[in-house]
Amino acid sequence: MLEEHCKRFENVVSVQQPLGLAYLAAVLQRDGHEVNLIDAAVLRLSEEQIANEIRRFDAQLIGITALTPRYHITLSLATKLKKELGLPILIGGSHVTALPEETMRNECFDYAALGEGEATVSELVQTLEGHEDISRVKGLAYRNGKEVVTTGHRPFIENLDSIPFPARQLLPPLSEYQPSLAAFKRRPQATMVTSRGCPFRCAFCDHSVFGNQYRARTGRNVVDEIEQLITQFGAREIRFWDDTFNMNQQRVLDICDEIRSRNIDAPWTCLARVDRMNEEVLGAMAKAGCWQIDYGIESGNQAILNGIMKGQKLENVEKVVKMTKKAGIGVRGFFMLALPGETEATMQDTLKFAKRLDLTSAVFHVTTPFPGTELFKIAKETGELRPDASYDEYMLGFSDDVPYVPSALTAQSVKEFKNSAYREFYLRPSFLVKRILEIRSYKDIQRYAGAFFTVNRLD
Repeated sequence: MLEEHCKRFENVVSVQQPLGLAYLAAVLQRDGHEVNLIDAAVLRLSEEQIANEIRRFDAQLIGITALTPRYHITLSLATKLKKELGLPILIGGSHVTALPEETMRNECFDYAALGEGEATVSELVQTLEGHEDISRVKGLAYRNGKEVVTTGHRPFIENLDSIPFPARQLLPPLSEYQPSLAAFKRRPQATMVTSRGCPFRCAFCDHSVFGNQYRARTGRNVVDEIEQLITQFGAREIRFWDDTFNMNQQRVLDICDEIRSRNIDAPWTCLARVDRMNEEVLGAMAKAGCWQIDYGIESGNQAILNGIMKGQKLENVEKVVKMTKKAGIGVRGFFMLALPGETEATMQDTLKFAKRLDLTSAVFHVTTPFPGTELFKIAKETGELRPDASYDEYMLGFSDDVPYVPSALTAQSVKEFKNSAYREFYLRPSFLVKRILEIRSYKDIQRYAGAFFTVNRLD
C-alpha cells in the first residue's frame, strides 16, 4: 500500500546519490581496499540481484545503511544476505545510531557504525584484517553473546577537508538521479555536503550522527569538489545539502568569491536559516549563481514555533524572505503540520502565513517524530505516538498512516488539511500567473506542469 501511494509522487520526490556510503567508500579506497557500491534504489534491484552482485564482487564485508522509513527493507535484505552468503554485515546510518540495542538484537547484523562513520569504518576494517580486538574501535556496536556492546563515542572529525571527496565513480551516472521538481533548473544536478553538526536544538531534528558541534569545509575545498562534479561527472547544477549552509556567514562569502574567481557557471541551491542571513551574504550568493534558498519555516504560529525550540520569530521570517527575493533569489518554504500542541486553528495560521509570504514554492510535511529526536521522546511520553506504528509509516507524510497525531487532531483531519493546504497554496490565480511569467524554457513548462497535475491528484 505504501509503495503504491509513493508512486503517485515519484515525479516530485527527490532521489539523490547516497553520499554517506560514497564517503565511506572513498575512505576505504584511500586505505587501499577494493570497494563496490550498489545503489539498489536507483537501479531498482531485487534482493536476489543484490545478492548476485555481491557474489560477483567476491566481497568479504557487507556494509548497509538504514533510514528509519526504509528500515523494514534493510532488515529483510540483511536477513537474506546473511542466510545466503554468510558474510559479516555492518550497518550504519541514523536509525541504528538512534536505536543501537534494538537494531543489533537482529542477528543478521554483526557490527554497527554509530554516528560519523569514516574513521570508525576505516579502523574496523583494519582491525578485522589484523584479527585484533574490535572492542578498541570507538563508535562501534556489536554483540557479545546476547549482550549488545557499544565501545563509546568517537570524537568528531575536526578537519573535514581531510576526508576525500565521495567515490561517485562507483555510483550510477548523475543523470540516473532525480531532484524534486521545485528544486532544480538544470539536470543533472549533483548534491554536496560541506559542513556537519548543528548547534541549534530544534525538537524535530536528529543530532545523533553528526552532533551539535558545527564543523565546516573551507571555501577552496568546497569549490574544488564543485569543479570535479562539473568536469568529471557532468553536473550542470549543484545542491548543497547542509543542514544550515549559512551557519558561518564568512565561509559563505569565501565560497561565493571562490566560485566567481574560477568563473564557474552552475546554478545552485541550499538550505538555510533566516536568522543567519543578511543582505551582504544574499547579494554574494546571487552573484555566485544561487537561484533558490530553502528556509525551514515550520509554522505560522509563534507559540507552536517556541514549543519545538526553533528559535526564530515570524516577523524575522517575513523580513528575510522579502530580503531574499529582493536579491533575486527564489524562496522555497518548508512547513510542518501537526506539531506538538497543534490544532486546526494553528494549522490554518501556518497556511495563511505561507500564502502571505509569497513564496516561490512551499512544502507541507506531516510531522514525523524520528527516533533520536526530542520530539520522539515527547511523543512517547504523551502517548501521542502510536505504539503499533511500524517504521515504514515514517515517510514524512507520504504514508497513508500517520504514526503521530497531537491530541487535538485526528490522523484523518491532518491528512485532509495537508492536501487542502497544497491546493490552496498552489492553485491561487495570483500564484499561477507569477509562475507562468517565470517560464523561460520547455524544461520549465515540464516542471510546472508536473507539479500542477500532482497537486490536482491529491485526495
